[in-house]
Formats: sequence, C-alpha cells, structure tokens
Amino acid sequence: MSASGNTLIFQSLFEWRDPAQFREALLALQSQRRVSLPTWAKRLGYQSPRSLGMVLNGSRRPSAKLLASLCADAQLSAAETEFISLLYVTTKGRPSPAALRRLEVLRKQHSPAQRRTLSLSEVGQLSHWLTFVIKQLAGAPGFTPTVMWIRSRLKNADSISVKRTLDLLESLGILQGGRLVDSRALFGPIDTPSTFVRRHHRQMLQQASKAIEDEPVDRREILSCTLRVSSRDLPTIKKRMRAFADEFEAEFEKADASDVGQLNLQFFLHTRD
Repeated sequence: MSASGNTLIFQSLFEWRDPAQFREALLALQSQRRVSLPTWAKRLGYQSPRSLGMVLNGSRRPSAKLLASLCADAQLSAAETEFISLLYVTTKGRPSPAALRRLEVLRKQHSPAQRRTLSLSEVGQLSHWLTFVIKQLAGAPGFTPTVMWIRSRLKNADSISVKRTLDLLESLGILQGGRLVDSRALFGPIDTPSTFVRRHHRQMLQQASKAIEDEPVDRREILSCTLRVSSRDLPTIKKRMRAFADEFEAEFEKADASDVGQLNLQFFLHTRD
C-alpha cells in the first residue's frame, strides 16, 4: 500500500470477510478527508452522488468501474484492489472455486503473520540464491544444519557459501540453533530497481541454465513462447504472471515435503520502442 494517511484505515484489509468492512473504511476515509459526497462523486467521475451513496450505505453493489475508481482513490495496491473485488464476487450467489481459491491465496500471502517484508538492505544481505533455498530446506523433515548434510542435498552448493548462508540466517533470526523459527515468506520491493534483486534473478537463471544440461527431462520443465504483443498490455501481463506464481505456490507447496524446487517466470520484449 502506498504510504499515506490511509494506511491505518486499510491496514487489516486482507483479514476482511465482508464487503461491509470496505464500506466502513471508505466512510472513515471520507470523514478523514472531510469531503462531501457530491464532491467525492465528482472526483470519481460521476455527476450525481446517488450511486456512490447507495454503495456506501450497502443498498447497491458497486459496478466494476466504480469499484476500481474507489480503490484507486484510496491508493490501494493492485493486490489490495483485486482482493476487494474478489470479496464482492465471493459474497454473492455461488462463487466459483477459482475465485475462492484466489481470495485465500491473497489472504495468506499478505497476512502480516505469513510474510516478512524486506528492506533494500536486507534484500542485499539475502540476495544470494542459496539463502532462499536453504531457508526452504530448513523447514523440511530431517533437516540437519551442517555444511556436509546440506551439500549432500543441494546441487551446485559450495561449502563456503553454505556456511555463510547458515550464519546469515542465524543472524537475521530466521534460524535459531540450526532450527527454522521464522517461516514467513520473504518479500522484497516490487518494481523497484535494485542491483541486489538483479543479482538474485541472474543467479536463479544460472541455476535454471545448469538444470537444462544436468537434469533429465522428467525432472524439469522448461517452456518458452515468442509472440507479438502490445507494450500497453505489460501491466496486465505482469499482474497475470504474479497471480499465477501465487496460485502455483498455494497449490504445490507442501509443509511435509523434503525437496526444494524453483519456479522462474520472465517476460521481456525483444523489440525496441
């Protein structure tokens, strides 16, 4: 969420279960801004405040256009906007299983209890590819926090890097005495230029390149698709890819699994502007 006075009003958004909570937050926002209903409606592009008033008192569900305008006006992020939209969809009639799954994925991924948001300096510390792999391995049954054992399980991991990563995870409170004590998902800044983030992605792509040569085809999946696209669709493409990654993780991550896998997604343009 954007840093603003709206933060406290919407801070528990991903814990909401009813659209009424969104309406209450909007009313609190209106009060905070000290804006009249007619003025607010015009700000959203509506000449009459009637539709907005009916949405706020719960007598009408917002159209997709009005809902998007309200979320944008409240400076909600793309994930927050999607969550609010799904909250309306899943509380009417018989919602689709896909919509319900997506709602729970967003709820889980953005719950403060399930995620740890990293600062840029922390991203720098954790950017080596082994950090995320060893953190995942530490949650697996039978994990042994020794360099020898970890190297016996992981490919392409040297002793110095493994020891350095174990020490780092201990210093950050993710491991304690070799035991995983902070299993929250790690999230760095999105769409923020960073040398550390670039290094991390390069290293993971290098691991994927090695897998092409070293792994049998039944132990990997490498796909590519070259197509003509409009650069105007880039925001939608990125949103779809992120949603797919969230759903993939929700479906296939198993708490009792002993292997660690890697899903890399990338999209880029071959052409110049």
